[in-house]
Amino acid sequence: MTKRTILVVDDQKINRIILGKLLSKEYDILYANNGQEALDVLKEHSEAISLVLLDIVMPVMDGYEVLRQMKNNAILSKIPVIVSSQNDGEDAEIKVLTLGAYDFIGKPYNAKIICQRIRNTIEFRETAAMINKVERDELTDLYNKHFFIKQVQERILENTDKQYDILCIGVEHFKLINETYGEVQGDKVLCHIADALSTIYDGDSICGRFSGDEF
Repeated sequence: MTKRTILVVDDQKINRIILGKLLSKEYDILYANNGQEALDVLKEHSEAISLVLLDIVMPVMDGYEVLRQMKNNAILSKIPVIVSSQNDGEDAEIKVLTLGAYDFIGKPYNAKIICQRIRNTIEFRETAAMINKVERDELTDLYNKHFFIKQVQERILENTDKQYDILCIGVEHFKLINETYGEVQGDKVLCHIADALSTIYDGDSICGRFSGDEF
């Protein structure tokens, strides 16, 4: 079985050594000794990294800023982060969870706890990703045709007295965009439309991509 990869981010060499010995039997380990280095590693290996174990207090860039930048990046925001820090006060824990961390573990390390929480987090994230792949259009992350119809049917059956509007939106001459600018730019147009639809409509609305340029 292929090992999953974890990025350990800590400015203290002794902590990196301890975590490496603790986790290397089960995972492949990448290391970074500050936040900026961590972002560089993440951008280079984003598809391979299953989890980030992140310290808060570091030179160059601290853990809070790493979380902010990951949260604002569509690709990096999907990688789960467990924060491990000596700054174990309630305010620090609330702050990192607000910034998108999956979990918070205080130092010094408890080997059994940290290993189990890493396993739980990776398993939860992979299960969610599998569900998302079944339900969502791979390009735009909107509901695919099958799941959109399923959601609409359930919504109508649950609220038979409520009126709904169903809108079908398409891009005229979309083929021309692909032929003129290439499929990569065409995909960007579709993603922009999907983002706009998700932003315009409130949480009570359901958005889906049926095929091609049809939403």
